[in-house]
Amino acid sequence: AVGGARRIDLPTGRDRPASLAASPDGNLVLLDSGQRRLYRLDENGAVLGSAPLPIKEPVRVRLDAAGRVFVADRASGTVHVFTGGLTPLRVIDPEASGQDVRRVEDMAVDFAGNVLLLDGRAHSATLFTPQGRALATTGDAVRMDLFGWDGAGELVYVNAKDGYLGRVGTL
Repeated sequence: AVGGARRIDLPTGRDRPASLAASPDGNLVLLDSGQRRLYRLDENGAVLGSAPLPIKEPVRVRLDAAGRVFVADRASGTVHVFTGGLTPLRVIDPEASGQDVRRVEDMAVDFAGNVLLLDGRAHSATLFTPQGRALATTGDAVRMDLFGWDGAGELVYVNAKDGYLGRVGTL
């Protein structure tokens, strides 16, 4: 193993692993977009639990500092929030906040559960509270194809079409 890396086998029966997140307790949450299922794994890859997703097109899984699980649905533009035990808590629906998120490409979650969604069609990012209230958006002035977020306000992005990196100060 290079640099202490080790191999962990994926759960049997998985179809299309799409996203992975590490929880504060050292466990892992694996999103299988083909099966539309979440797997909670221990540090050795043993399945601690799994849950089917009521989501048409799950694309990303992220966790906050409390271990809550956030799953983005590309088809509806919503984010489904679950407990660390994979029990559904709520749905963050951008439309209910007056935001038109047309295609979720990526998502980031900060320590407190605030959610930043990248809209792949509008090439913009919108920040939501854990309850789903829109706090800020980059708007249409900035084309974003990829992003990174420090969880505090600094947003870096790639404009692939024009070939540059950019920064958005405080959202």
